[in-house]
Amino acid sequence: MHALIQPIALLLVIAAGYVFKRLGRFGERDYSIISVALFDLILPGAIVYSFATHPHDLSLLWLAAVGFVVAFIPIMVIFVSTRHTPVKRRTFLMLNAAGLNIGCFCFPVVQAVLGDAAFVPAAMFDIGNSIMVAGGTNILTQLLLHIQPDTTLGEQVEALERERAHSRSHSAAPGSFNPASSSDSIPVTVSGHSASDSASTFNPASSPACDAESISASVSGTVPASSSDSIPSTVSGHSASDSASTCNPASSPACDAESISASASGTVPASSSDSIPSTVSGHSASDSAPTSISTPTSNAAPVPAPTTAPTPASSSASNFADIMAAPTLPYVKPQDADARRLARRAVARTVIRGFVTSVPFMTYIVMIALMIIDWDLPGWVAMVTQPLANANAFCAMLMVGMLMDVPESRSDVKQVLQVIAWRLPFSVLFALALWVFLPFDAMVREAVALCCLAPIPVFSTLFTDRVLGSAKLAGFSLAVSAIISLFLMISAHHLLPLLPAVTVW
Repeated sequence: MHALIQPIALLLVIAAGYVFKRLGRFGERDYSIISVALFDLILPGAIVYSFATHPHDLSLLWLAAVGFVVAFIPIMVIFVSTRHTPVKRRTFLMLNAAGLNIGCFCFPVVQAVLGDAAFVPAAMFDIGNSIMVAGGTNILTQLLLHIQPDTTLGEQVEALERERAHSRSHSAAPGSFNPASSSDSIPVTVSGHSASDSASTFNPASSPACDAESISASVSGTVPASSSDSIPSTVSGHSASDSASTCNPASSPACDAESISASASGTVPASSSDSIPSTVSGHSASDSAPTSISTPTSNAAPVPAPTTAPTPASSSASNFADIMAAPTLPYVKPQDADARRLARRAVARTVIRGFVTSVPFMTYIVMIALMIIDWDLPGWVAMVTQPLANANAFCAMLMVGMLMDVPESRSDVKQVLQVIAWRLPFSVLFALALWVFLPFDAMVREAVALCCLAPIPVFSTLFTDRVLGSAKLAGFSLAVSAIISLFLMISAHHLLPLLPAVTVW
């Protein structure tokens, strides 16, 4: 009965955090304050206290490697097995179905059922587990699913949606012409004449004598006065090759715009900056510039008016749904060697930053280094960190209660059940395998086996909030897994000694 008191007390703390939040005593985001204190101060203090008060045998470092394998295998199996699952659900599974909550949940339970001596193998096992839990799981999930750090999945999908909508708005329909953005030459045929005969250009913008307002071209559009480039034209009855002069309404006083009445089809844009060859019926630009122009409209070839590709009202929602339904976010592999090198550097920086900024992980690294050089921590270190170690379990479970909330839909319930369904088989199989095959005494093997039955890490809830914004659902999953883990750990404490051990080393 004594072994049950500590775990039950932890569950009551979770319930207290949830009740206080429902009563309004805790705000929706107040858990973030406790999370900073927990991960950057309390949990590191508990780690230092364990190394300062218990001797750590170097032979137990093998348990760190075992802890890493136990935390690494599930996430890779889940990644491969869920390759047809939508990216949001896949992310939730990978973050919550792997890793073990040893520091905040398992330490108190192991100490309660096995005594203080069991804390040492549990802490050594947690070193390898922390490599994944304190940063590895989050980094691996982001890399495998192409999720950018420091932004939520929803924000990234919205950014991709805006980029695609922007691309669609700037693309024209097949066969259409966008006058506002055209910068190339646009041939315009005006009733059956060719501009190839002309050695001169027709530029309404640069010739002051040719007033663009007098150019009445019935061309389903106009030749604008603002056009800055040359427009070769063929005037009725003349050839462009006969004259070396330029008919430029803006610069040629001899070119009277009132005499120009070109009936043409097609639109010559006001903003076009390039040469626009045109043919005006009955004349060519080779004749004298003041030649009158007769433009029969019967030969005009119609050119469709400028159009842009329509954007359906539902395309945005459809695009968002398509991205979210994919198993990973879109990713284009760099083709250039320099771009690939920069991408590799970015990945390396992300990995290094993920571990270096994890205070618990760096605390483990420092403690292992001190253990290897056989440097014992002074007694005052244990005295300073003892209050932090005592507050570890309480603060962690209180934060979980503040995070959690009941599922709001059937889909949420399904996600929680999927997480539990993935965790249970791995937990039981690893616990049995380590109890049977580890070459240590019964106390060490049982402590490690109980660690394999631990619930979802608090880090997973924090990372789920950062990546998905689903802290409530992750907190509820943690609470459910904590109840199941408590039952499994107490059961294993009574059943594992009945199983035989096999010496393989």
